[in-house]
Amino acid sequence: RRRVGEMRLEARGAIEPETARARLESGLGAAIGTPVRLTGSADVRLLPLPRIVWTDAAVTDVATGAAVLEAEAIEATIALAPLLHGSAEPVGFTLRGARASLRPEAWRLTPDRLAALPPIDVRLENGRIDLALDDGRSERLTAIDGRIVRSDGALSVDLEARWKTEPVSVDAGLPLASPETRWRLVVGAAGATLKASGRLRDGRPGLDGTLSLSLPEPNRLARLLADGLARDLLRVPLTISSDLAATPEAVTLTDLSLSLGRAAATGSLALALASPGPALSGTLAFDKLDLSAEPTFGDGWGVLPLDRRLLGLSLDLRMSAKRLITPHLELLRAAASLNLAEGRLNAELGDATLWGRRVSALLVGDLRDGGLAARLRAVAKDLPAAEIGRLFDVEGVEGGTVGATFEGQVGCATLSACTGAADGRLRLSAADLVVTGSSPF
Repeated sequence: RRRVGEMRLEARGAIEPETARARLESGLGAAIGTPVRLTGSADVRLLPLPRIVWTDAAVTDVATGAAVLEAEAIEATIALAPLLHGSAEPVGFTLRGARASLRPEAWRLTPDRLAALPPIDVRLENGRIDLALDDGRSERLTAIDGRIVRSDGALSVDLEARWKTEPVSVDAGLPLASPETRWRLVVGAAGATLKASGRLRDGRPGLDGTLSLSLPEPNRLARLLADGLARDLLRVPLTISSDLAATPEAVTLTDLSLSLGRAAATGSLALALASPGPALSGTLAFDKLDLSAEPTFGDGWGVLPLDRRLLGLSLDLRMSAKRLITPHLELLRAAASLNLAEGRLNAELGDATLWGRRVSALLVGDLRDGGLAARLRAVAKDLPAAEIGRLFDVEGVEGGTVGATFEGQVGCATLSACTGAADGRLRLSAADLVVTGSSPF
């Protein structure tokens, strides 16, 4: 017993809180980009494992004195084998009940700052972080549990938390030394899952790999991420899988497979991030896009403002469908395009087939600060009169053809307002029309 007591005293004397303090200050300071100082009541404990515990701990910015992090307790675990030889080496830290407030420049980790992190192993238990945003608002993550490990060649992150009312999680492995090491990223939020993996490019910024996205409840995620303008856009599950190439200038998705409810499409998408602003381009090709079986798109599209100041995104998109089925019509070989650049809008439905005849529509105009001002032209030639009669519940129309051309203007502030805002001239022509006595004609 006397010898055990002597060993405890020797071990306790070998544990120097300043060594562990310096290790933790170095890691936290490198992570948030400014030197910090740890204060609190330090207590050396030997059982069940050697450790140093700071209670009522605080981490402050050395330059400003402002509190960066406060915690109920911060625990530094000491390696047992070196301690038996008189050397106290901290091998990991646990932050219990930590509360942090971080400025944007502190929580946005750049590759250079990640590479500068010293080796450290940190566990979080029931933490809370307030993240300041550029617009002055802040977002709070609560119930944070998990682990962050910076080893010699990689950074590993495994965290779970709650954001607003939803569970969120991050599982990432990032190489910090050899580009041959694969990276992985799995993000979960509100039932949605984003998975990506690949390798860093050797000698130049960028990465290559694969990406998959699963949104079983799109509106649930929209309520978490966006304000009212972006809610209720999709009412069916959405999944995406593709090859991924990313640089500081652009993100490209190739060999893309997309499912929207029961519909499936292939194509590619590219998001350019360079000046003068972000630009989204790409193509999607559906075999059958059936919008009649279940509500696919929500009411959120109708209230989206057509305001150049709010969109801030250039578009160059192409979509096609061998069969486009709506509750009332079926179009064959439908091809549509949408181009928006510097406030100039061009939307076109080109030479789709309706009842065996070609139809087309073109919208060209300007997206201004207060809404859309555009010219609209729609053409349909030699449509079967009997099909038109059935569409509009007009009895007695048995044969003949009808042609229609509309040319006019439309001005509106939202998408839903555009449907009733068209003003122009409609020209109708009929040939060989056959009606019965019950027809209103």
